[in-house]
Amino acid sequence: MATDYKPLFNPLYLRALILILPLLIILLASLGPDDPQYPAIHHNGAQRLSWIEQPQRPDNELRLLLPTPLALNPEQRIIQQTLARLLLQRLQQPAIQTLLASVHDSSVMPRSDHLQISLRWPAGEAMPALDVLRRALYEAPEPGAMTSTLARTRAQAYIEGQEPAQRLLNHLQQQLQPGDNAPAATADVLQQFHQLLDQSPMLVMGGPDAAQMAEQLIAWAPARADETDRTENSQPAEPHSDTLARRAPLPSPRQPTRLQLSDPRQPTMYLQGTRMPGRGADTYAAELLAISSLQRALALRPDETQGRYRLVWQSSRDSGYHALIMDGQPTPRADMLDVAVINDALIDAARQQLLSELSARLQTPEGQLDQLATLAFNNLNGQRLDSILEQLQAVPGDDIGPIIAQYLAPETQILITLNAQ
Repeated sequence: MATDYKPLFNPLYLRALILILPLLIILLASLGPDDPQYPAIHHNGAQRLSWIEQPQRPDNELRLLLPTPLALNPEQRIIQQTLARLLLQRLQQPAIQTLLASVHDSSVMPRSDHLQISLRWPAGEAMPALDVLRRALYEAPEPGAMTSTLARTRAQAYIEGQEPAQRLLNHLQQQLQPGDNAPAATADVLQQFHQLLDQSPMLVMGGPDAAQMAEQLIAWAPARADETDRTENSQPAEPHSDTLARRAPLPSPRQPTRLQLSDPRQPTMYLQGTRMPGRGADTYAAELLAISSLQRALALRPDETQGRYRLVWQSSRDSGYHALIMDGQPTPRADMLDVAVINDALIDAARQQLLSELSARLQTPEGQLDQLATLAFNNLNGQRLDSILEQLQAVPGDDIGPIIAQYLAPETQILITLNAQ
C-alpha cells in the first residue's frame, strides 16, 4: 500500500533558515577576530625578578641577564663574545650537567650591553639548583681555556672583518665608541669576568609553573639589606653607580667625520651613519617606525639607481646607532633617495607591517619572553608586553619624514668610504 511522502524538514523552517543564515554570517564577520590576550607581567623588585605565566607552554624557561660594559667597538665585542663562550663551556661541563639534569636546552647569548643565560626544562620538573649553578658558573676560568677561547673568537672576528660591509661598520663603531683599540688580552677578559659579580643578575621567567618557580626564586635569591622592605610589585633595584657609568650614552663624535679607506682587493663602497637614542628613550617607537619606513623607501628606488645596500640599526639601553652601507661612490642624498616617496601611504604601510610582525611575535612564548627580558633590562617595568604596539599606533605620521631627513642629513653623518675617488 502506498504511503504519503513526508519531508524531513518543514518548508517554512527551510525558508526561515535561508533568510536568517546570511544575516548571521554578516553579523559574525563584522565582529572580527578576538583581540589577542597577553600574559600579565609580575615583578619582585627586591630580587630583580620578572615573570609571566604561560599555561600552554610545554616547558619553563629562566633567563639570567648579566649587565656588562657596552660592547660596540670590535675589541670590546671580542671580549663580550669570549665571555659568552666561556660561560657556555662551563654550562657544558659534566659537573654542571649533573646539576642541570632536568634542563633540556641551555644557551648563552652576548648582547651589546649584557649577557643572557637561558635554561629550559619540562613543565612539572623541579627547577635546577640555581644557587650551586651560579657559584659554579662564576668560578674564574682556567687560563688555558681563556687563552684558547679568546684566540678562536679573535680569529672569527678577523674573518668576518674581511667582508667589506663589516669592515666599514667596524670603523663606524670605533668612531661611536672611541677609546683604547689595543687588542684585548686575557687580563681584560678576566677583569670583565669578575665584573659580572658586581651585582646580582636580573631574572626573567616564563612557563606553566612560573608562579611556583617565582616563589622559589624569591626565597633563593637573598635580598640586600636595603631592599628587604620592597613589595612584590616594587621597581627593580637600580644598578650600581659604576655600572651606570659604564652604560653612559655614546659620546657624540665631532661632526662631520670623514674617513677614507683603501684596499684594491675590495669593491668601492661607502657608509653613512650616526648614533641614535637608546631603547629606554621615549622616542623609541618613532625611531623604530622611521627605520622601517626608510627601509621600505629604499626598496622602492628606481631600478637604474638601485645598488646593493644594507641598513643596520642597533639599540642598547642608553645608546644606539644606524648605518646605511651602499655600493659605489658616495651619492648626494637627493639622488640616493627621493624623499617624496616617504608619504603617508608608505609610512602607514610600514606601520602596519611592523604591527603585524610584532603582534605575531608576541603571540609566541619565545617572543613574549624576549619582550619581557627587554622591558626588564631596560627598566621599563611599567609597560605591558604589548605596549610597543600601542606606542607604534600613537606615533604621528608627520613626525617620521623629519626623522628620516635627519638620518640622511650629511652634516649629522659619519661618512666612511672604501676605495672612493
